[in-house]
Amino acid sequence: MFGGLPWQVYFQRVLASRTPDGARVLSFLGGIGCLLMAIPPVMIGAIGYSTDWNQTAYSGVLDDGTVRPNLIVPLVLQYLTPPAVAIIGLGAVSAAVMSSADSSMLSSSTMFAQNVYKPVFRPQASDREVIWVMRLAAVVFCCIAAVLAITIQTVYGLFVMCGDFVYVLLFPQLVSVMFVPWFNTFGSLTGFLVSLAVRLLGGEALLNWKAVVAFPWYDSETNRQYFPYKTLCMLIGLFVMLIVSYVTNRLMESGRLNRKWLHRINNRLYATAAEEKEDGDGKLGEINEGMDYASDTSTKL
Repeated sequence: MFGGLPWQVYFQRVLASRTPDGARVLSFLGGIGCLLMAIPPVMIGAIGYSTDWNQTAYSGVLDDGTVRPNLIVPLVLQYLTPPAVAIIGLGAVSAAVMSSADSSMLSSSTMFAQNVYKPVFRPQASDREVIWVMRLAAVVFCCIAAVLAITIQTVYGLFVMCGDFVYVLLFPQLVSVMFVPWFNTFGSLTGFLVSLAVRLLGGEALLNWKAVVAFPWYDSETNRQYFPYKTLCMLIGLFVMLIVSYVTNRLMESGRLNRKWLHRINNRLYATAAEEKEDGDGKLGEINEGMDYASDTSTKL
């Protein structure tokens, strides 16, 4: 559940709201909408599971008298509905998949170009250069996504794994940014790397990665960890973030650590925030500016 909070698509919509009240209403209505939209898939799955497929025109292979779970939606639409409904339904599913795919590629490449490449590597990069970086990043991300799609046979497993990594890596960052006043770049980077390392050492059955660290109740035959090690990874990362941030802040306050050692991205963020404050334009800060920039660059693409 907590892995579904720090998603870029959600905060992009929140930051696009004109007022905090609008963002709050959007969040509550979105949660209610998710619950309501979960009803049709449950009904389709129940119908597909209870159907006697031998009495239909379906001639494929059955698994214990029913179709494979990953084929239930298209087969229910194709064989249990009128042709017109099947055509519209399958077309809608295909359009939704393609829409989600291209928006994911665009958002990931935009985030890389705007939040990583330009602030970290090329602060003086022109808009044209950033656009070309976005295009190259989109190609790279598409190749990675294609390899994962070909290698992994379950879309549900991919979604769960994505939420898993978001929970382990980004949820501690969100909690720290929202509620920890001394949280800084040193703690963020250190905690992220520690969480990632511990999570990878635990293995991943979906990708056939063998576990290097066997937590309690580890099943070596199925390569599955039954201990809640993902929560442990998240807590370890959160603990490291808090400790490193606190120690580095104390060192900087005492003068033992030069503040100039902080990454230059912080200087750019602070400078941009100061300029926005002087302008009095009412924007929500650097993150909102990044969302506006993403919209502009996507239009140029």
